[in-house]
Amino acid sequence: MGGIQPGTSRILTLYEEIGGAESIAVTVDRFYDRVLSDIDLAPSFIGVDIDQLRRLQRQFLAKATGGPDEYQGRSMSEAHRGLMITLYQFQRFVTHLKDTFEELGVPSRLVNAVMAAIEPLSKDIVTAHAPSTRGGKTMSPSTLETNTIEGQLGIRESQNDLADLKGQLAAISKAQAVIEFNLDGTIITANDNFLNTVGYRIEEIRGKHHSMFVDDATRSSTEYRQFWEKLNRGEYVAGEFKRIAKGGKEIWIQASYNPIMDMNGRPFKVVKYATDVTAQKQTSADFAGQLAAISKAQAVIEFNLDGTIITANDNFLNTVGYRIEEIRGKHHSMFVDDA
Repeated sequence: MGGIQPGTSRILTLYEEIGGAESIAVTVDRFYDRVLSDIDLAPSFIGVDIDQLRRLQRQFLAKATGGPDEYQGRSMSEAHRGLMITLYQFQRFVTHLKDTFEELGVPSRLVNAVMAAIEPLSKDIVTAHAPSTRGGKTMSPSTLETNTIEGQLGIRESQNDLADLKGQLAAISKAQAVIEFNLDGTIITANDNFLNTVGYRIEEIRGKHHSMFVDDATRSSTEYRQFWEKLNRGEYVAGEFKRIAKGGKEIWIQASYNPIMDMNGRPFKVVKYATDVTAQKQTSADFAGQLAAISKAQAVIEFNLDGTIITANDNFLNTVGYRIEEIRGKHHSMFVDDA
């Protein structure tokens, strides 16, 4: 039962007591951060559109706690049919949700009330136990045992695959700057390498648009609009890009922007893997500057290894009295006498 609204005799719903829509939104985000980091649970979400799932979960929790009934998802039994979720996994879900509420400072009385509302759902969500009958016939204990073992092996295999995938992603994250975007270009998260490269804290960029990292000319260009249109079509983009770090500092990155597909083959977010090449770019610019200075002071000509002329600078052309069109492709021997 909820509390009483001050100054009235109206009993508050559980939804109102825990803080309403804003509180539930924060809770769901933190909850899925926990769940997706749990190796026992994460295999259930491979290929799932997590943003859509978060939205449905917010609607579901609002309805379950006496708030607005806007839930448009499938029933619990239909949504979890065939997912092979064990009782242990369900209990892990419940524990993560409870820990999330407690982390956010929700009173124990309210946390326990939410848990009491969710616990009965186990009958619709837990699907990994083997049925005792099939087609109206009683299954033998050996068949039940075989099905249970096969289910456990399948879960173990999924967990091993996930552990391997997480290990590979962790290795990439250690070596490269990684940032994730929604399809509208807003930032979801970024790793420490990325944050160190651009000089921001995660709180300063989360929820903001990628355009904060480009200059005004790029931001308003057709090319930049087409860049995001291409990613939204699920097309990969890679190259060397100039970006603007905190304080207006110009940096250069070698990066790939990778659309991530849901189980229906539609992109639902973009992950960028990048390497800071600012130092190399500056070194190249320095070399180019030095070469330009040499070219201004001296006569310079370039040849292929067979002696044919590739190009020459103005100093050289003025020295020999030719135009570039008259010597390109000719042999160096044109500058020596017959003897």
